[in-house]
Amino acid sequence: MLRILTTFILCCAFSASAYAACDAGSCIDVKITNLYVSENSWINISTNGVETNLDNCVPVSPTYVRLLTTHPNIDRIYSLLLSALMADKEVQLRLKDTPGNTGACEVTYVTIDG
Repeated sequence: MLRILTTFILCCAFSASAYAACDAGSCIDVKITNLYVSENSWINISTNGVETNLDNCVPVSPTYVRLLTTHPNIDRIYSLLLSALMADKEVQLRLKDTPGNTGACEVTYVTIDG
C-alpha cells in the first residue's frame, strides 16, 4: 500500500511540473524556446506550449507570438524574456485577446515566478 501511495504521489508531482499550455488568451507555465528579433517592429517568441491552441489571434509562422517593439514596456519585457530563456525558467505570457481578432498574437504582459 505504501508503494502504491508513493508511486501515485511521484506521478502527480512530475505531471504537475510538466504542464505547459497555450489556450484562450495566454500561455501558462511555458519555457521560451526561441526569440527571433526581426528588422521590422516586432520580436517573435516561441515556447514549449502549443501556440495554435490560442483563441482570437493567429500565431506567426505558426508557432510564434509577437512582442511589438512599440510596446511601452518593451525593454522590461524583453529583459524578462531573455532572463527566463537563459535561466530555463517558466513564464506566463498574456496576449491581446479581442474576440474576432484574426491578426497576430500580440504579447500584452509577461510574468515569471521565482
